[in-house]
Amino acid sequence: MASNILARYVWLIDVLRRHKRLTFEEINSLWVKSGLSYGEGDNLPLRTFHNHRKAIKDIFNVYIECDTKGGYKYYIDEPERLKEDSL
Repeated sequence: MASNILARYVWLIDVLRRHKRLTFEEINSLWVKSGLSYGEGDNLPLRTFHNHRKAIKDIFNVYIECDTKGGYKYYIDEPERLKEDSL
């Protein structure tokens, strides 16, 4: 179970690293297709997404921020701190 939750955190970091900025709806769409959802094709609840953001900050010291002026798009703050495949 713990490895599964860590895989979800790493997936979220990787998706935002590759796509730069995504809305929650775009993240959810990728989540449903990823195979990591909580059930066959289940949506990512918004509350769970925010809990994942907090856990990622606490565990990996990676900050996922929201650009409210740019259409509520989420992004990794200071992505240069992430080295390629460092997670």
